[in-house]
Amino acid sequence: LAKNKLELRKRGVSDSYDIQVKTKNGNALWVRMSGKPLINDNGEFMGAIVVTANITQQRELEQQLIDAKEDLESKVITRTRQLSEANQKLSEQIKERRLAEISLKNSEKRFRDIYYNSPDAIYIESLDGMILDVNEATCRLHHATREELIGKTIFDLTPVQDHAYIKERQPKIISGEITKFESACLTVDGEVFPIEVSAAPIEF
Repeated sequence: LAKNKLELRKRGVSDSYDIQVKTKNGNALWVRMSGKPLINDNGEFMGAIVVTANITQQRELEQQLIDAKEDLESKVITRTRQLSEANQKLSEQIKERRLAEISLKNSEKRFRDIYYNSPDAIYIESLDGMILDVNEATCRLHHATREELIGKTIFDLTPVQDHAYIKERQPKIISGEITKFESACLTVDGEVFPIEVSAAPIEF
């Protein structure tokens, strides 16, 4: 480097450059060399004038800034990646939730269609036998409206002679021990006819 700079001086070029040197005891120093060619009155190159400045502290500060900048950029990249991954995960969760909501709505619609349009009578009753909801087939079976049936109990829709059997059977239906049985049905105008019942506990 020194030889290259000397050649530049011979060609009349002045410049500055940084270089690392050693002190007498071997410690490293950064210095800035500012060189200028020395020309006599005849235009002949006689040597170079070099001003040397100790820039060790400046270089250390610059390196600290570079390290801090790289550290900050690394943290920004890491945080950006984390936020991107979190955002993607959130988007996937939102998408899954929306799909689940759509699926649930479709499932509910299918249930309503099956429930209300079923040709078989369907009762939804509480554990103590109170009618909570019925479909149209149930209304036709009992010759009654939906409003007339909701709130009644299975005792109201069964002949009196079967009430004792209902009390004995109801806990077994709740536990799942009995799922299918034959019984008698009573219309609102007093008509009695046999029916076959399939029962299952649900959350309503």
